[in-house]
Amino acid sequence: MTTETELAHQLERSLRNLPMAPALDYLHTAKRVRRRRIAVALVVSTSVVALGGAAAAVVGGDDERDAEPAASGVGRERAPAVADPGTLGPDPDYVAPAPANPVEAVDGVRGVDAYTTDEIPSWAEEYGDHGPVAIAPDGRLWVAPDAVIRRTVIDPLDPGDTDGDPTFVSYAVEAEFDVPEVPMEPEAFKGDVVWVIVSRTAETATVGEMDEPGRWTDDFELWVDDVTAHDQGRPDFAARLVGYASDRSDVLEPGQGVEIVRQRGDVLAGTTKRSAAAEVRWAGKTWFVVAGTDWIEAYEPADSAPDFAAFIEWARGDLS
Repeated sequence: MTTETELAHQLERSLRNLPMAPALDYLHTAKRVRRRRIAVALVVSTSVVALGGAAAAVVGGDDERDAEPAASGVGRERAPAVADPGTLGPDPDYVAPAPANPVEAVDGVRGVDAYTTDEIPSWAEEYGDHGPVAIAPDGRLWVAPDAVIRRTVIDPLDPGDTDGDPTFVSYAVEAEFDVPEVPMEPEAFKGDVVWVIVSRTAETATVGEMDEPGRWTDDFELWVDDVTAHDQGRPDFAARLVGYASDRSDVLEPGQGVEIVRQRGDVLAGTTKRSAAAEVRWAGKTWFVVAGTDWIEAYEPADSAPDFAAFIEWARGDLS
């Protein structure tokens, strides 16, 4: 019988780009989802509902709203607020095992056709709330008046990654934005910064995902690489670090260029058919990984789990 832990991972993989319907219709029965990705199918609305450790919502609207002009009825367009580049800190080139997405973030909205308005367009609002960004029907990036853009990745996905629609456009954004409290996960989104990836075509509303720095990494570009892996037919970041030696084994093997420093099997005993955890080194950096029957997650060392023993203890308490 499928355990709650396994079901959570199956839900997370299947809830991308939900159709337009209240999130509760899809998520009310879910108990937990990995802390790995805080929003499985968030588009730009933050009328969110917790899926255990995740929040999901849908934004956009019906065909009539999708056909509205970009700023119809919402007043004058103006330049969006952007963070002072001097406050962003260094942005070294991210590294990830192949096959990687060669994304490159720009400061603020440099080179991006972006704007904001004092009022919230109807196509950027759902269930009474809005997110930090949306994509206007004309393909431009709309920024909420209460959001400050720190970094942007232009076209992290391209039409070839989806259905080949030439009107497809996408952005990934790091923004300062105050997310409303997630009812079932009050500790989620307590920081000042969020990460969002959004996309749309001429015929569809904005869809996407939202996460927060520090949940598994502090590297925005690495997060973009990971969150685009599924649509590009690539393994996600964790699966490029390690994988099971065989379908029946709980022994992890390293990916190309990855060193396994230590590992332990059966770390989530009783919650999944097989499990393992490992401390690995990639490109001079330490990562902790934990794997269930058919899922793998990677985490940077954190204050709550600074070493391998502490990470196993955290995983047993949080993921079991």
